[in-house]
Amino acid sequence: MAARRNAPTPPLLFSKSPRLSPRCLSTPHCPPPVRVTTLNPGEEATVTVSFDGSNVPFAYGIPRGADGADGPPGEVTQAVLDAAIAGTAQNPSGIAPLALTISDPPTQGEVQAIMDAYNALLAALQR
Repeated sequence: MAARRNAPTPPLLFSKSPRLSPRCLSTPHCPPPVRVTTLNPGEEATVTVSFDGSNVPFAYGIPRGADGADGPPGEVTQAVLDAAIAGTAQNPSGIAPLALTISDPPTQGEVQAIMDAYNALLAALQR
């Protein structure tokens, strides 16, 4: 059975091993050469095999996918960008770390300092 070619594009000939030399393709201990052809969308995939006396090459026909519909434009308007940013938190890097040693039990002042730091963080995160 001879391999057949199903597409007008020239096939790509490669082997499973990246270290094969051209001499290896004709020895019995090397993987067989593989021929891959890109078919048109809608065509059935094919696999054929032939024997040339020393090699058993495989030929695969793989259809490419159909063209898809156009997607949305890649550019973003300033209004869309502003709306997306408005729904995100602000960068709270301006908030200083709370350097506070809390006693046991905590004092009213310590609890108030924690509450103030929490409120400052909330205010920084909100838009």
